[in-house]
Amino acid sequence: MMWMDFERRMLHQILAAVIPADGGRPGLGDLDLTEFWVEFKSATTPLLAFGLRAATWFITFCPLFYLGKPRLFRHLDRSQKNLILIGALTSKSYLIRQMANTLKIVACFAYFRDASIRNSFANANV
Repeated sequence: MMWMDFERRMLHQILAAVIPADGGRPGLGDLDLTEFWVEFKSATTPLLAFGLRAATWFITFCPLFYLGKPRLFRHLDRSQKNLILIGALTSKSYLIRQMANTLKIVACFAYFRDASIRNSFANANV
């Protein structure tokens, strides 16, 4: 299933909000995910690909219903994006929680695929 360019941009905006830059580390939006998406496409199942696309569309349009604002996710500020993501992760609806968790898991896979990110955590003084 091919993703349209605008869908990739929507997904990138959401994933960047899931893992923003923090503590001197780059956020997911700062990383080049080209190789990750090639591997992801070859390794994923059609059901996961469908679920990721559905989650992307849901979160993109969620502000219209959740915040009552005529804006898409990408036009929100950081705190509003967090409200949407937390709202989805804590929703009473199992389907909505699963979509949000799918986005979160894919974001983590993409983020920690980067060796510099893994090394920054491994070398941290904890």
